Amino acid sequence: MRRLCSHKAIAFLLISSFAFAACEDKNNNLLKDKTQNERVNEWIYSEMDSQYLYYRDMPKATSVNYKQDTKDFFASLLSRQQEMKTTSDGREYFYSYIEVPENTKVVYSANQTYGLEFVRYSSPTVSGTQIARILYVLKGSPAERAGLKRGDFIYKVNGERLNATNYALLKSGQAITVYQSEYIWNESNEKYEYAEYNTPIKLDAAEAIDENPIHYSKILEFGSRKIGYLVYNAFKYGPTDDGVDFRYENEMRNLMKSFKNQGVSDLILDLRYNGGGYLRTAQLLASTIVPEGDLGHLMAYQEMNDKLEKTNKEKEINFYSASVLDGANLNLDRLVVIGTRFTASASELIINALRPYMSVIHVGERTEGKNVGSYSIKNEKFPGYKIQPITIKIYNARRESDYRNGFVPEALNSYSEIESARPFASFGSTDDPYVKLSLRALGIDVAQSQKQRGYNIQIPELKFLGISEINNPKGLICE
Repeated sequence: MRRLCSHKAIAFLLISSFAFAACEDKNNNLLKDKTQNERVNEWIYSEMDSQYLYYRDMPKATSVNYKQDTKDFFASLLSRQQEMKTTSDGREYFYSYIEVPENTKVVYSANQTYGLEFVRYSSPTVSGTQIARILYVLKGSPAERAGLKRGDFIYKVNGERLNATNYALLKSGQAITVYQSEYIWNESNEKYEYAEYNTPIKLDAAEAIDENPIHYSKILEFGSRKIGYLVYNAFKYGPTDDGVDFRYENEMRNLMKSFKNQGVSDLILDLRYNGGGYLRTAQLLASTIVPEGDLGHLMAYQEMNDKLEKTNKEKEINFYSASVLDGANLNLDRLVVIGTRFTASASELIINALRPYMSVIHVGERTEGKNVGSYSIKNEKFPGYKIQPITIKIYNARRESDYRNGFVPEALNSYSEIESARPFASFGSTDDPYVKLSLRALGIDVAQSQKQRGYNIQIPELKFLGISEINNPKGLICE
């Protein structure tokens, strides 16, 4: 807070001009002694000490090294007890993150992509190399124009086998050439076998493509029953997420209106690749699903640290009213959610927030387990720097937030597409095990096609190494 000097203080300063000048010179020298890096780190510490949910676990201000690299300094403040998680291969990670100015010129920005979201595995043939598998392809992207599709494997890029470094070439850059592989069914020995091909597939240079989060939608009809199916890949309210363009939220409203007008009685919400996004968009989606009589009721509760909790005026988040939804509420009493290890944060909020009001059936595998959120913190004095620390823990209307280890589906609904070489089915197909299990949870049994070879045959297992995601908002972003 800026303090104003009194007249007496001003008079004293005039009389003591010599002493003041000496003091001023000393202070200026102290300021000159501080580097930009130190000033940035001091700002980071101040903001974290004020707003970080786990500020009590931070080292004391007098014991930190402000001369550290900014990224290392930020990491040193994070709570290993409360926030740190560990992957299956032992890698440690935190949800809080920092962005810093880039020192080198980047030709291709983060939102330029070939249009591939893919996972990586250890190669089944060459030790130390990898293969990539496409989870989905964006419409109108270089990948789609090249004929690549969901489920395709890639083992080479620009003539080199994929490895722990060059796989990044599949994300963004200049025109590239890729080579495919696949697991094919051998009728003679009734096994899936791995094969590699040397036919080059050329992709144009990466392009700036914004992903519409409504990736796929369909109404599945079984006799008189109509089941809505929606693949929703990120909580985004518009192409720019600038608080002005709400195009994607409007599309969501229109889609739910269409489902309702066509007599949809149940919904399968496919969040298998949805890592989160904006809280307000999750609020809208949940409001289109919850029973009509619960509109306007408490959906979730945000808890901040004890320094900020008393001034937190937006603790309670309610479902939208019927007037805001304008006919977009499906008025359901149950929901099937497809959730996997990639389902996190705002997606998990949907499950947790709706369970006090309706039956939510989880199909898939254990979800990430992120019951916290954040908002961006910037300072105009330090352009290019942004910190996104965990600042909020979120609860449902029952004050429940016990999913730090993820939501786990019932055994009958459990399946992992990632760890199996089974061919991917297209979204919405009853050959997709997730769709099949979802329908079964709704009391609808469908026959497995011959193409999928059933569940009882021997299918090679794949060693999962990681996911390379398209540039979408992640986590739970509270504005």
